[in-house]
Amino acid sequence: MTAEPPSLVADLSVPRRDAPVEGVAGADSRLRLGRLPLLTLATACGVALVSVSYALSRSGGAHAEPLFWLGLLGIFLPILVRLASSEAPRNERVALVVLLGAALYLVKVLRDPFAFTYGDELIHQHNVLQILHSQALFGSNPILPVTPSYPGLEAVTATLTSAGGMSTFAAGLIVVGVARIILMLAFFLLYEEITKSVRVAGLATAFYAASPHFLFFIADFSYESLALPFAILAMLAVVRARSQFSAVRPGWGIVAIAAILAVVVTHHMTSYALVALLVALCLMPPTWWPARRWPWVFAATAVAATAAWLFFVASNTVGYLSPVITHAISDTFRTAAGESTTRDLFSSPTGQVAPTWEHVVGVGAAVVVVAALPIGLRALWRDYGKQPVAVLLGCASVAYVGTLGARLVPAAWETAVRASEFLFIGVALVLALAVLEGQHWKRLDWLWVWAPGVARIVGLAAAAVLLAGGIVSTTTQAGRLAEPYRLAVAGVDINPPGVAVARWARDVLGPGQRIAAEDADARFLLVYGREHVFTSTNPPIRTILQTPKLYRWQLDTLRQHRIRYVVIDASRASQDVSTGFYFPRQALGPEDRYPDAAMTKFERAGAQRIYDGGNIIVDDLQGVNYAAAAP
Repeated sequence: MTAEPPSLVADLSVPRRDAPVEGVAGADSRLRLGRLPLLTLATACGVALVSVSYALSRSGGAHAEPLFWLGLLGIFLPILVRLASSEAPRNERVALVVLLGAALYLVKVLRDPFAFTYGDELIHQHNVLQILHSQALFGSNPILPVTPSYPGLEAVTATLTSAGGMSTFAAGLIVVGVARIILMLAFFLLYEEITKSVRVAGLATAFYAASPHFLFFIADFSYESLALPFAILAMLAVVRARSQFSAVRPGWGIVAIAAILAVVVTHHMTSYALVALLVALCLMPPTWWPARRWPWVFAATAVAATAAWLFFVASNTVGYLSPVITHAISDTFRTAAGESTTRDLFSSPTGQVAPTWEHVVGVGAAVVVVAALPIGLRALWRDYGKQPVAVLLGCASVAYVGTLGARLVPAAWETAVRASEFLFIGVALVLALAVLEGQHWKRLDWLWVWAPGVARIVGLAAAAVLLAGGIVSTTTQAGRLAEPYRLAVAGVDINPPGVAVARWARDVLGPGQRIAAEDADARFLLVYGREHVFTSTNPPIRTILQTPKLYRWQLDTLRQHRIRYVVIDASRASQDVSTGFYFPRQALGPEDRYPDAAMTKFERAGAQRIYDGGNIIVDDLQGVNYAAAAP
């Protein structure tokens, strides 16, 4: 008979931080580099492949996308394999998760090394510029008014810009890069503290790097990119302070409270998620805690600070979030009842449908998570069933699966995808436990004996699908491959048309003009033109700009908001902030352009064209004849 394999705790735990780590001599494990030099070289090669793919993508060359995926997998899979092994010492694992996080951050930076090009990045860059100009926090932002109420990211960036004498772009890259390193370290230490296993900690941290938003969304210059590392640091400090929060050793308790306050002033949703987790910890059975009262100290701090900030500083958050949440809930019920159509998966805002392979890989990533969940949860309950944080993370992994169905709901899909940044913290832990449980599962002994190569290939394929599926489910091809942002002609750099019109508006019209524009152009006007811009659907600027005819209600709306100028972009991509910031690769066809009537409707009513950049024009509405508009 075959003996029952030991539990993960007995097999993988590290009782003391200075104890030998899984077969490696304690004194030497702190000095050995292990496979780190080789894996650093492999990671550098992966980053280089991604950089080549970006160069090919900008120039329109072939094979850009295969090289992109090959480079990503070259970064992720070798590190994952090493972290899954039992030989690596603790310090090597720490270095590897930091290397993984930094390399994937470079992937995002190399995509657009000249300027911020994601929609939220330009919004926050505007806030930084306002702080530098006014020397005060809590300015205004016409595109996303809630963001100045959470100035944590902008305050740090403005300070670095002033102290270092650098551009806001360079300072922003540094701030988010440092935040990324803090995030990876905090994740590793948190998972290690929960499981007492460096092997589980390394694997779980690497699996979080495969979460849908890790590569781009929580690496861009946005407030969540800084708030999430603070939140994980807060959880780490809370867990470590559970038996140490006293007058004798209050260090981790002080770190926890400081990190909680940093989250509160940086991002609304991250602070709410942190509050929910801390309150849930307090509701755990009292027998699970060595000191029953300790969680309430941090939960009360988080609740009080979040409520005070919401009430006294950021009251506009309620008006910003409540319609999104209520609409998502109501539309979910309507879709479930068959009263509303489901959302088309893997399609861009402009209606472009992703290729079939992306559908397969995206669904495959969800299948990998669902298949691993029972195995990982079984190991979690068996080995960490009395560890409150581990149990909560297990519940989060189940909730993540529940949000997958919400992605079919038109009004709820974005909320469900955004929730993955928090819920995948639990998924990553469960995946790590499932991998190690599979290696010790006696029912698979025959597979490891007769076909170990097959088992490893299947495991690597599943990991590759997990990484790629998360990326394709949250970004279009144009959103993940580099686009031509800056052109060099006769030794002169030419900026995108949207940047050109924004700088013209600043120089000719002057900053602070009230201008209506499509989403992409509006962000350029906000940052480079320093104008007061109106865009999107509230007020309905998108409809006003796109309709072939000019209606009186449209003029009424423009006059109500005292809008004097309109920027009209012929390209349909201008409404998509993932593609509208770039030069078009080819001449716009009829399907890529708005009707000519939409471009000239204001002039037919008496407006004066004061700027003509080809595909972008600017009209002055001062001379518009109200009677010329359709009723």
